[in-house]
Amino acid sequence: ARDGVVYVCDTKGLNISRLDFQQGTFSALGVSGPGRLRKPLNIVVDAAGYKFVVDAERKQIVVFGADDNYVTAFDVPPPAHPVDVAIYENELYVLDNDESPQVIVLERNSGKVLRAFGKPGGEPGQFKIPNSLAISPDGFLYVSDTHNWRIQKLTRQGESVWVKGTPGYFLGQFGRPRGIRVGPDGIIYVVDGDT
Repeated sequence: ARDGVVYVCDTKGLNISRLDFQQGTFSALGVSGPGRLRKPLNIVVDAAGYKFVVDAERKQIVVFGADDNYVTAFDVPPPAHPVDVAIYENELYVLDNDESPQVIVLERNSGKVLRAFGKPGGEPGQFKIPNSLAISPDGFLYVSDTHNWRIQKLTRQGESVWVKGTPGYFLGQFGRPRGIRVGPDGIIYVVDGDT
């Protein structure tokens, strides 16, 4: 959401639904041309109003400008199954959950790969089908590590700060942690797809 407008990834409708609550209007982005979306999963909007959309089928981050028009697309290096994107300063953090799960860091303006971190496994800094990531206002990265039944806090260089959660249905446990976001006050919100 930004300035009273909510952008929703419509994976079945293959577009970004734009809901303007101030004007009472609805429109769609990414329905035709070079910006046509094939499987939009997640979106982040930067301070200038640029939208960065993860498209799992295109294996790209598709970029729309402040005017909602297509700008460009950045390739995610193969093998790739990008599922989420977050932005911090001049870097895009792309969560890739293919057979070699990792976080790929791209330069925000060019899409150039700056670094990557993470690998399959159950140790801190490793992932098993990670599903979502977010960056806190103080610059830490949070990942919902779905099949390890936990969330992880990492530095922007990929160093583990802490790991929280175990399998289960009680306080401090997860059935299937999915979406994760951090509020401006630092509170972490996790969607659990099982509970």
